[in-house]
Amino acid sequence: MTEENARESYSQIVAIIKDTQIKWILGEVEEEIRRGKPQQRKVKVEKSENDLWAAEMDAQQEKRSVAKFTASIEYTQEERLELLIHALEQTTLEAANMEITTALALNAICKESNPDLPLITLEFRGEGESPSRRSTSEGRRELNNWHKEMSQLLEKIKEEIYAH
Repeated sequence: MTEENARESYSQIVAIIKDTQIKWILGEVEEEIRRGKPQQRKVKVEKSENDLWAAEMDAQQEKRSVAKFTASIEYTQEERLELLIHALEQTTLEAANMEITTALALNAICKESNPDLPLITLEFRGEGESPSRRSTSEGRRELNNWHKEMSQLLEKIKEEIYAH
């Protein structure tokens, strides 16, 4: 994938996400990009004869040493796209997977004690709030289908990135 293709893909995904409930992840990804990618750097440091510690140095030791520090460098366009994809995977796919897995486990536990119970409905709410969303059996089937489609789409994008 070229840098231009990666930039276009990033922009297209951002445009889609901006109109959704998960637009907050864009701020997280942009903040990560602003911080930059950490990279270990080395610089040669000339030791001075006037330094107190220089007098204590072993006579065999060189007068030059290398200091290491961590600096930030800009992410490439491909790396920016990878960050965005990873954020999407973590916030959407993992959350969907957790909801589906939790409902399946709770259904299994309930069915053990009473096989005639209907499938459970999960309600999502903040403390003291009315439910913001209900997770029904039908909704989880749709969520599972969406999860598969989104996983495949993100995998195709990653394959394109790593094809070079």
